[in-house]
Formats: sequence, structure tokens, C-alpha cells
Amino acid sequence: MANTNHQLLSVRQLSVKRGGRRVVDDVSFELLPGMLMAIVGANGAGKSSLLKALVGIIPTSAGVVEWGGERIDHPRKRAQRLGYVPQLYSFPGATRVREFVASGLFPELGRFGSLVDEEGRVASALERIGCSNLIDRSVAALSGGEAQRVLLAAALVHRPSVLLLDEPGSFLDPKHDEGMYRLLKDLAKSQGCGVLVVSHDVNASVLHSDQVLALGQGRQQYCGPGDGFMCAEVFRRVFDCEPVFVKHPSSGVQMVLPRNL
Repeated sequence: MANTNHQLLSVRQLSVKRGGRRVVDDVSFELLPGMLMAIVGANGAGKSSLLKALVGIIPTSAGVVEWGGERIDHPRKRAQRLGYVPQLYSFPGATRVREFVASGLFPELGRFGSLVDEEGRVASALERIGCSNLIDRSVAALSGGEAQRVLLAAALVHRPSVLLLDEPGSFLDPKHDEGMYRLLKDLAKSQGCGVLVVSHDVNASVLHSDQVLALGQGRQQYCGPGDGFMCAEVFRRVFDCEPVFVKHPSSGVQMVLPRNL
């Protein structure tokens, strides 16, 4: 595993404007090797905009982003450092899973490059996420959960140092949602990469993440361990509602429930 004191991603005072409105305002955090960080917040808090700005899909308006200690403006060089799984994606119709996952090698190979072990890299990425059986299937025939895992395989195939995922549990049932978090945590620990996950599931974020970054109206309201986030004052700032906390029966971790049932 990489040196855990080495910053894979450093974000300082980052701001993003969309349509003349500041949707991310003065956000700072660090992502270290082996770390899984969850980004939480209410709808419209700026979570997805933050991720898209880091990937380079939308521009930043202020602040500094460093990948492994470097400021990287060239899109392909930045893409070599990261793997991105969007919340919504339209697959090309007549494409097999093996071809789609191989397209994730583009940041490494370029448009006309080739790799001796390309097939091996694709097979390894699919095996790593438990989807080897999908390799010859058409992407058009995938279920929502299968599609999410295939997107993850494509993000992993070029072996990035940072994984960015926008709502990876959107199409998953509770069992597979927990399995996805366990997989991401295992990837972070075993490969020494950093994982940044946008999630609406506050309880899952606290249970499975090493750090929680909470946004409220685009501003950073909290960044630190999950148990520090699960307090009434912070929760009110982020979600503008009164929480009800209970302890998880197995782990003892603080969970939140709806106040009115």
C-alpha cells in the first residue's frame, strides 16, 4: 500500500459557479491512500457539482486542486489519475461489456494505443467487482445494478489512484448497496487508492466511510469522522431539520431516523 501520509487529492478553498450562482463555495479537504470519504448533503447542496468540477466536466471559479501534489490542467493527464462513475449514464447500444470496460483504458493508451494484456486487464477489473459472468453481455441488457458495477469496472481498469462515484447505490437493493460500500472500502485498503462517494444515504455513509464531508447550500458544514457528523447541531446545519439518533445494535455507531413516523 502507498504511504498513507501522501495526499492523493488535495482541495483548497474550491468554488464553482453555474448559471451565475455559486453552487460550491470555499470547500477544502484531503483524500489519502486507503481512505473512503462520503459527500453528503440535502438536494441541491452542490455534491454532484463538486464531483464534476474535480473531474473537469464543469470549470471551477476559485481554489486549488492538486492530484498527488500536482496541479493538473490537461484533461487526459488528469483522467490518468482518476476513475469516475456518474450517477446517470447512457450506454452505447450495440456494445458488449468487454468493449465498454476496455474503453476505460483510453486515459492510459490514447485513441489508437494498444496494450498486450488489454483482455487480461478487462477480465481482472470485472472479476474484482464480481461481474466476470457479464463480460460477453450486451450493455443494453444490463439491469440497473449490473450497469453500476460495469461502470465501476470501466473506472477501475486503468488503475487510477482516486475513484469518484456519484450515488453508486442509486439502483441497488439494500443487500447490494452494502456490498458496493464493502467493495469500495476493500478497493481503497487493498490498492491504496482514495475513494470519494456522493451519497444521499447518511446512515450508510457513516457506517462505511472513514471521513464524511457535509455540504449545506454549497458550503462546507463539516469534514471529519462520521461520529462527529452525527450530532444535532451539525445535522441541522446540513439538512435544516431535527434529527432523531439511535445506536446501531451491532456496531454502536450513531444512526439517524425520521422524526415523524
